[in-house]
Amino acid sequence: MSVKRSTSKSARSPTAGIRGQARRSGPLRASCAAGELVKAKITRTRKRHAFADAVTILRAAPERVVAPCKYAGPGGCGGCDFQHVELETQRAFKQQVIEEQLQRLAGIDLRVPVVAIPGDGAGLRWRTRMRYVELPDGGRGLRQYHSHQVVEIDDCLIARSDAREPTKGTVRETVTHDDVKHEFRVDGRGFWQVHRGAPTALVAAVIEGAQPKPGRPAGISMPEWDCSVPSWPMPWAWMDSS
Repeated sequence: MSVKRSTSKSARSPTAGIRGQARRSGPLRASCAAGELVKAKITRTRKRHAFADAVTILRAAPERVVAPCKYAGPGGCGGCDFQHVELETQRAFKQQVIEEQLQRLAGIDLRVPVVAIPGDGAGLRWRTRMRYVELPDGGRGLRQYHSHQVVEIDDCLIARSDAREPTKGTVRETVTHDDVKHEFRVDGRGFWQVHRGAPTALVAAVIEGAQPKPGRPAGISMPEWDCSVPSWPMPWAWMDSS
């Protein structure tokens, strides 16, 4: 695809991991919202698509908002894809991406609502794990989108004040299900669900999905799922023994 270093584009639907996309002879993926007309600066090109930053919004979408974080957006930290879009639209974007992938990859037409889970404040302060880049002057930063370039920050608005960074040894995590607390010892550098409310929500969803239903026999054995530090085996075992 032949593209100029800057161009005006009308944004189309979102793509997984991408802030928005437009088409010329191929997709142009830029930090914008569906329906917007933007002036975009090409940052990287591939054989069939290009990446760009939306440097000027020529026609804004109704869902566009001022990003709460001053480091979000072109040239800033690459951690938040959609802070320039209001929360309900962000969730609608995610739902659309999931449903399209299910249909395209598995041939399944299924509505998959994306809803908020407890543990944040208006979409902020939910992340319990962070990996900052330590800077020579004692400051810290985060990397730009798809880059090794570091942006120095003084605060990450999606991080909780007690967010943990990778550490040697083990740390303790607690998951509560049906008012019963289950404690885990987790590798300090290993994976754990980063949203404060995710472990509890995932446990509840798995347990609910495993309950006997019409046409499904009781006494289902615990499946062997391939995932890192799964949070549901202990509550599952407790439920099976009670």
